[in-house]
Amino acid sequence: YLSFKVDGKINYLPFTAGDKIKKHQLIASLDTTELNTTLNQTEFNILSFQNKIDSMQAEKEKLINDIKLNSKLNENQLKILNKNIEANKLTIKSMEVQLKKLKDDYERYSFLYQRKKVSKDEYESITTNYNSMKFKIKSAQKSLESMILSKNNLLIKQKLIENEKNNVKKLSKTIQSLLNSKKATQKQAKLIEEKIKDSFIYAPFNGIIAKKQVNNYEVIKKGENIVALVNPKDIYVSVFLQETKLKGLKIGNPATIRVDALDKKYKVKVETILPVSASTFAIVPRDLSSGEFTKLTQRFIVKLKIVNPDEKLRVGMSCGVT
Repeated sequence: YLSFKVDGKINYLPFTAGDKIKKHQLIASLDTTELNTTLNQTEFNILSFQNKIDSMQAEKEKLINDIKLNSKLNENQLKILNKNIEANKLTIKSMEVQLKKLKDDYERYSFLYQRKKVSKDEYESITTNYNSMKFKIKSAQKSLESMILSKNNLLIKQKLIENEKNNVKKLSKTIQSLLNSKKATQKQAKLIEEKIKDSFIYAPFNGIIAKKQVNNYEVIKKGENIVALVNPKDIYVSVFLQETKLKGLKIGNPATIRVDALDKKYKVKVETILPVSASTFAIVPRDLSSGEFTKLTQRFIVKLKIVNPDEKLRVGMSCGVT
């Protein structure tokens, strides 16, 4: 008995009882239009997820490279700036020493100039040198302040660069979330593909349609029998053999059957001897609770495999066994 693993509407079942079927031949199929549409949409969603992942991955890699580059550049600039600041401080200290000497000279020459002990040119020269040094120191201090401000800006920039690392983490989480969504969608697509695959029934062997139980365009449930397929090359005879005749009987023993309807003999061999009697599975078992017991000869089912069957044999025929 062949059946679908999924619900659906039959759109292909061209066979009738008695038709011959070849192995792997398509016997029946369900309408998969809606499933195919859903699968196409799901595959589009997977592609969309992948495009977003690729885009964010590229953005993440660029951000990581920018952070490394900017961090290294910022670090080098800080080193250079720190050295310049130290050098500027030393220069200011040196000029302050010179200024102190120039101040002493200026005060001394001012005193002497007031008493007409030095010329006006000498006094103005000392005054100019003194004022020039004060200006140089003031200019160096302004430059130092500018350098310190630049250093502070670089430190702020370094913090901003560190904050960019948080953006990398956020991108990583977003990428992982997209990967999880893509994986879930891929599982969904796989389930849809399985449903589409299960919407087709192919013959498991060469056989004959024994019974067609549904028609085209019927809506069926999963597991509902569609057709009964018989393999004429794989049929057997069931014999109810008395327990007293089981002695010496073994798997593979040869036998002969004579089919009444065909008046023809076939060679067979013992394939299976069931381990329990036929009455064991009776619908109404014997009641032995009263203590009364009548000994009866039990019968066991023996299956005989037909060695060379032909297409004249039909399931359900009766025969005699030797």
